[in-house]
Parts: sequence; C-alpha cells; structure tokens
Amino acid sequence: IDLHQAWHDLATCRAVMFVSRSAVQHFFAERPPDMAWPQPTRAWCTGPGTQRALISQGLSQASIDVPPATGPWDTEHLWPVVQAQVQPHDTIMLVRGTDISLGLQASPAVQTGVGRDWLAQQVLAQNGQIRWVVAYGRACPQWDAQRLRSAELASIDGSTWVFSSAQALDHLHQLLPSVSWQQAKAIATHSRIAQKATDMGFGQVMTCAPTPQAVAASLESMT
Repeated sequence: IDLHQAWHDLATCRAVMFVSRSAVQHFFAERPPDMAWPQPTRAWCTGPGTQRALISQGLSQASIDVPPATGPWDTEHLWPVVQAQVQPHDTIMLVRGTDISLGLQASPAVQTGVGRDWLAQQVLAQNGQIRWVVAYGRACPQWDAQRLRSAELASIDGSTWVFSSAQALDHLHQLLPSVSWQQAKAIATHSRIAQKATDMGFGQVMTCAPTPQAVAASLESMT
C-alpha cells in the first residue's frame, strides 16, 4: 500500500515495524497534517538510531519496542521482545525500502520492498498478517572515475572499511567487480555483514556494535 493509505490504516495495526531510520523519515514525511500516531499501535525497530528517529517524530519511548540495550540489534533479538503482542489475525505493518535497481518488472519485490523477511515469517507463523509498505528506494551509487580510483587504491593501501549494511558490500562489488580485497580490512556492525565481507575476500574482518564508540575502538585496534 502507498504511504498515504498506510497512515489511514495505522489504527487497524497492532504494530508498525520500521526497518531503518530512513524508513521512519520517509514514512513520517507523508503524515497527513491532521493525523496523529494512534496510541494503541506499537512501533518496532531494531536499533537506537531508528528509535531516536521515532522519538524525534513525537513517539514516546514507552510506545517503542527495541532489542535489549546490550544487543545485538537485529530482528532475531527484537522478536522475543514483541512476540507476545502478536495474536491471531493481528496486522503488523512493515515499513521498508525497495531495491529500485531490480527494475520495474521485478514484482513483487519492488512493490513490497526488501528486508526483514525473517521477522515477517515469524509473524505469519503466529497467524498474524503482514501489511507491506515501501517508504523509499535504494540503488547502487554512481561513482565517477576519481572516486572509483580512490576506492580501488583503498583496497591495497591498508585502509579499513566500515560497513553498516550488507547491501553496501553488494554495491561495492557491483562498482568494482574485479578488485581483490585481500589486502583490505573491514569493520562490520553485524555478524551477517561480517560474513558478507569475508565472502567478498576482505583479508581482515572485525565485528563490533553499531555505535560510534565501538567503531572507533575497533578502528584503533586495527591500526
């Protein structure tokens, strides 16, 4: 459903899952001027960045469900927190992005979005219902020749790359498909991202919490 209709359907949903801060920003950008967030509807998210984005839009911290502060911040650790909320026939709205590089013919992925499918499966297994909402599009960036040369140099000069999404690694591979990353180091903010970096050939991969402090500490330890 489109964002305008999604706002009118909020009151019929047990909860709304926001997959990212971008999902929050784009969703609330389409809020009708006379419409407020319905109090009984919960907001779910997987990390403090998305939680802060929701609070900045006027939601109370008490109305937002997140994984424990100790992390990891992912859907596997969010589900135990919210599982009891989902009763048979309850509707969970899932707000996420879509990969516009798939092309307009790639239905239903373009129409329903990409990401957090595991959580949707848990809701469906519990006889809940999912309402998909696409809030924004994602695509591989277009780099000019200078940026491509800089990235290629950073694959061999001992640079450390920081990745907060697996899609960033996919895009890097699309942009530089023939580059070897054996001499490069990577910091990943989740184990799945770390595995993707390892599979892509990064010579040294470290996993850390998705906080500035943890990333800074990891960078220091890699130098």
